Amino acid sequence: MATNPADSATPEPPLPELPLAAEHTDVPLPASMGEAVGQQLSMAFTPPFDNLFTVAVNGALMSSAWVFLPSGLKDKVFTIHGTLAFALILAAWMYSDVPATNVLGPDARRTAVALDDPVMFRRLLYAKNIVLWLVITPVCAIVALINGLLHHDLLSTVYTVVWIGVVPFGFLAISAWVGIRFP
Repeated sequence: MATNPADSATPEPPLPELPLAAEHTDVPLPASMGEAVGQQLSMAFTPPFDNLFTVAVNGALMSSAWVFLPSGLKDKVFTIHGTLAFALILAAWMYSDVPATNVLGPDARRTAVALDDPVMFRRLLYAKNIVLWLVITPVCAIVALINGLLHHDLLSTVYTVVWIGVVPFGFLAISAWVGIRFP
């Protein structure tokens, strides 16, 4: 009678059980929204400055394209033009980069722990959005103020600054979803 080689093989040892992400207690999670924003601010302003670097590169790329592209190509890249359009487009470009707005990649340990807790997960997302807003909005608002004052267009400057201050919250929420869904 022939024997099956698989029958005589030694059984494989069982795989060790991996701890669930929620069982990690060494990951500091914020107890409040203020603490979440504080943690996110400290992460943003400590080396390697990933988010700040990404935002700055986006701003520099957009500004370089605005200034140095030939007129025909510039018209194809930027659909709106004008004195105050620069600040609006600068804000949109700085907010729109997925690595800067995706909290799952750069902050993987904390988000892995928070995945099972919807309130904590939203708190981390909101804190990231608030910090990006705190970094980008003042820069773009100052650019809009300078452009508006130099061109003596006070009403348009006010509208632009309000747009820069309010509209990004919608952008940030959508970009966080897009960044999570399509990393």
